[in-house]
Amino acid sequence: MPKKLIHIVMLAMLMLTQVGSAVVPVADNGETNITEHDRAAPKSDPSSHQNDASGQAAISQDTIESDKKQTSAAMSSSENQTVKTEMPELTNRLDRQDVVLDDGGQWTAAVGQHVVTYTYDMQQAEIKVKLKLVKPWSENRTQKVVVTPFTDMVSQPAHTNGEINHVFENNNWAEYEYEMTKKLSSEEQKQKSFKLSLDGFNGTDHVVSLNLDLKLPGPIVNDHVSEPGTDSLDAHSLILPRAALGETKIRVTKADGSDFPIGSAQIYRKPNGSSRSKYGSQTAMKENVSTDYVPSSSATAVIFKDVITQEDGLSNVLDAKLKVDINHVGSASDLNGRHFEIGAYVEMTNIHVRRVEWAPTPTDVGIDFSNNFFSGMSFANVLHYDWRVVFYEKETGKRLNIIPQSDLNQNSTLTFTSLNPGEFVWTEQSDINATYNADYVTDWQFQEGNWITANKDVFDQENLGERGTGQKGYTSKTWGNWVDPIDHDNLSEWEDRLGAPTFGRGAVAYTLNGTSHTFKRGTFSSGGSTWVANGSGQIELIDPNVTNNKSVSAQAIAGGGAKADKNKPIWTSNDLHNQVVNEHYQGDPF
Repeated sequence: MPKKLIHIVMLAMLMLTQVGSAVVPVADNGETNITEHDRAAPKSDPSSHQNDASGQAAISQDTIESDKKQTSAAMSSSENQTVKTEMPELTNRLDRQDVVLDDGGQWTAAVGQHVVTYTYDMQQAEIKVKLKLVKPWSENRTQKVVVTPFTDMVSQPAHTNGEINHVFENNNWAEYEYEMTKKLSSEEQKQKSFKLSLDGFNGTDHVVSLNLDLKLPGPIVNDHVSEPGTDSLDAHSLILPRAALGETKIRVTKADGSDFPIGSAQIYRKPNGSSRSKYGSQTAMKENVSTDYVPSSSATAVIFKDVITQEDGLSNVLDAKLKVDINHVGSASDLNGRHFEIGAYVEMTNIHVRRVEWAPTPTDVGIDFSNNFFSGMSFANVLHYDWRVVFYEKETGKRLNIIPQSDLNQNSTLTFTSLNPGEFVWTEQSDINATYNADYVTDWQFQEGNWITANKDVFDQENLGERGTGQKGYTSKTWGNWVDPIDHDNLSEWEDRLGAPTFGRGAVAYTLNGTSHTFKRGTFSSGGSTWVANGSGQIELIDPNVTNNKSVSAQAIAGGGAKADKNKPIWTSNDLHNQVVNEHYQGDPF
């Protein structure tokens, strides 16, 4: 064998020894971290080769080829070890998930609780996506975010060709948030959505893999809503039951009737069957139906974007008018005793708004309507507003002229319920009179900035606080408990649930008169989302679905209650013999 070839082989073996010693990591205890692969393939020992008579190494061609393969394998192994030390291969790859988000929407991973939020800035025509990655596995302090497309994308931390790499100094942290913003071109703004691919890595773990469809604001899809005409029908005995579910139509405009700019307001219609929850967030109001509303009801929300201009917690006026029509809210009677179904037209104007909740978007405002008039409405970041209602006969569309009580008819009342401390109702309409239980409700005067606490422990000490010089209103002076069942003998609080025995302690009933009825409603509470409900009847809130016909007679078959409820005779012994009570007991009315 030529000496030159022998020298090449020996040099290769020497390089193998040096490369191997350079790349094999050393453990903390000083032992070499040789992999199982390395242990299974020991290196060749040159001293074991025999010498021929000339003193040259007698190396067969098979040995040379074997050494070449071992050299190549060892060098390849060394290169792989070096790569793994710097950038280990992924331990898993997620299937991509398609996610659609509206402005203000949020996605939370089922595993790991990683969170993506999306907002759209109308003024800047800019999308903003935030990705919060929760702490990765303990042996690694690196995170990576990959976003495409990345053209004109600005991120914190800064990205390189759509890739953000972040290394933590230590393991003493729980999560990290990455922010990506992009200003849309005029052509992109015309699209219905902007699509984005987003991936997140905790060390070697692929934890987020999303195809995001970010919905861009479009024009408000208004219904046709108009106030009933001037033709009227004399009516009385207004009944607004829990069971009445109507079709809700809504129209949202500026105060002068002109259209809102695209993206500055939107209507969200949530049918029966939608998820139900409290309205603790903007997303909940957009997507769910409130659990405060009766079962089987639907709801319609209006979200106004970036409309609160005051930063000191005081209010400004929202330039908006809302017209709402619910075509079935209950029933009434005419002077001939005819009973008929009624609808309601509602108008909201002079809306004062303030920052009090929805922390991620504190300048947004939400107003939500149930299709059950009895269940009422909810609002967020609203201080107070003017609320006008016109009832009309469903069949003819004629507005009802509610007439006062006389020998021929009953009073008609509109009862405002769930008035927790700070939540109020008021009217300047002279022909409407209020009835309330002064043990629980008071006529108060509020002051912006002097907010009534929503903390029960503090309220028990401060109550309504100092009387102000601003807006007047009837409000509860006892706590409405919407969390726990309560002792009905507890005079310091009442149960804030539809139909609860003490629900009437937070109620004010107004006797109606005429064809249009205007009130001011709102809240000076420091609390968040507010629910206000409506009813008919007096503040005791007897369910209008239950007929309350009572008769007194000496005849055993003349029992009380509605005919449908009577399944056996109800008999009370007395000596009236078909006389009425007040005639028999001559004196004060019974």
